[in-house]
Amino acid sequence: MAASRKITREDLVSLLDQIEGFGNQHIYLFKIPETWLEKLCDINWVKTVFEDHGLIDVYNQYKPLVLPEQPEVISINHSSDWLRIRWVTKREKLELMEERKEADEKKREILVKKFLIRKYRATTMFRVSLITGDAELLIHRLPQGFDYRREKNKYLRRLDEWFGWGVLRHLDLYPAISKIENSGEVRVRDVGVRTVRGSHIDIISPSRKHGIHDDPDAFSARRTIRTGTGSKGNFYWLPDKTGGMLSREVHTIIYRDRVAFLGEYREEEINYVLGRIRHFIE
Repeated sequence: MAASRKITREDLVSLLDQIEGFGNQHIYLFKIPETWLEKLCDINWVKTVFEDHGLIDVYNQYKPLVLPEQPEVISINHSSDWLRIRWVTKREKLELMEERKEADEKKREILVKKFLIRKYRATTMFRVSLITGDAELLIHRLPQGFDYRREKNKYLRRLDEWFGWGVLRHLDLYPAISKIENSGEVRVRDVGVRTVRGSHIDIISPSRKHGIHDDPDAFSARRTIRTGTGSKGNFYWLPDKTGGMLSREVHTIIYRDRVAFLGEYREEEINYVLGRIRHFIE
């Protein structure tokens, strides 16, 4: 019987990278122009770009990192079909451990809270199909209060430093929200509607297992808003509507600028849903 191989730190980090690759992310969608797509297909040009920026050691290679203080590139995968760039960084979130009231020397009442600082590993990925030009920036879910737009721009500026294509503009998802709501492919948990005069109306179902179409009153109220456009869609993609492409429900919230995936998912599940969203944008 062969001796079992010792599991190394690198093995564990590699496993984390496989597990954390997809899901629990906010994803921005882009379309890369044909002129830049041609450049990204040029292996020698792309290798020179990463060599000039000190990243040739991770070009079609992998560098296991656990909790770097600042975002670091751990892998660049470049083939005839895809370019994928992946960063890892350390993030922190606070967990309330204790809360109590005290009196100070002036007998004023003070609320004292004690928090546990939890460190966790967050991944960000930029990927572009070299066949279609469809591209996405996948940002690991941020702690409450963080600004996704600022985080997005940080990575887009880095890409611009490398490729010189300017700050990419994400696709506007507003046109897709109402179409998806009425597609029959999703259960509608919550839909936000923006009226032509700028008002916002939210219609929310009673639970995540029920959609607003299951409630005649909610459905009737939604149908009365005919001149507005969808501004947010909290949708569960239904496996029985996908022709076998999904084997379980996929929970998303679609905003004007990005799609949030709530829960861990496989890459093919993410790809299917993003493909359907792009379909409804066009």
